[in-house]
Amino acid sequence: MKPKIAFLHLGGGFMIRSDAVIGVFDTDNCTSSRITREFLKKAEANGAVVDTSGGFPETFVLCGAWDGDKVYLTGIQSRTLRNKWNESSFEV
Repeated sequence: MKPKIAFLHLGGGFMIRSDAVIGVFDTDNCTSSRITREFLKKAEANGAVVDTSGGFPETFVLCGAWDGDKVYLTGIQSRTLRNKWNESSFEV
């Protein structure tokens, strides 16, 4: 049996491996927290934020990678990303 690898399209030409995803967060619900705002500011200051939204981000996706954690900002709603994630597995 071949392993299943899932990729998640974030918009703006960016795709990430789903096994790197730590969490998918709605910006409206999460950025009201002071701790989350501080985390995002530090991530941006460290160059760990990648904006794929092309405007106003609906969601941020926290990913762990071999070269360090990344935060991807995307214009795609978190519910849509979760649905895509569930449908994106394919055999390699």
